[in-house]
Amino acid sequence: MKDEQARRLSTGCDMGSLPSVAPVRVAERRYGFSNSSFVLSASGLRMCGQRARMRGLGSDAAQVRGWHFRKDSYFHGVMAMASPSLVALTLFIVWTLLLMALMEVIRSKVALQGTVSANEFRPDNANLSPFMQRLARAHANCIENIPVLGGLLLIAIVSGREYITDPLAYVLVAARFAQSLIHLASSSSAAVTLRFVAFITQVMIGLYWSFKLLASI
Repeated sequence: MKDEQARRLSTGCDMGSLPSVAPVRVAERRYGFSNSSFVLSASGLRMCGQRARMRGLGSDAAQVRGWHFRKDSYFHGVMAMASPSLVALTLFIVWTLLLMALMEVIRSKVALQGTVSANEFRPDNANLSPFMQRLARAHANCIENIPVLGGLLLIAIVSGREYITDPLAYVLVAARFAQSLIHLASSSSAAVTLRFVAFITQVMIGLYWSFKLLASI
């Protein structure tokens, strides 16, 4: 009885008022949410503690510390949080699309100006400006790495192992941005060296994730 009262005081939840309750503690280091308890009941998920409650919220969707509450969802009150791994994977894909869009915009401009016919473009832009050639290589490099690095992120997400990839997810995507931007800026010796540093950073992160994911299976 004392343990139950202490739990109610620490979480702000009346555990006895929920049918078929199964409390789940979420690690503070993973979500940055201390002194909180996530309770699974027949009505879905409820979060108690730290004043993060749905009562009094009139909007259909409310956001509390990154947790999104949708009252109109099929499982009422289910909370979802975009993990760094999911954000990083999305940014990786969006960045690749932006590079492709930029290349096609410039190609369209060149074709409209009559500099190069529409059927004369080469995959590597070898018959265009040095910038366009670097852009083609930067885009191709993203395409080559999405199945590998993006695949590791996807494996972690779908298997519930984001705790492996979350800490370095933003470092990976930042290194990817840096590599592409340096590639677009210059092909000098110093630029190539910096680009290699950004690339090897991604490779090392990928190897680390691979080892950790295999070890967790």
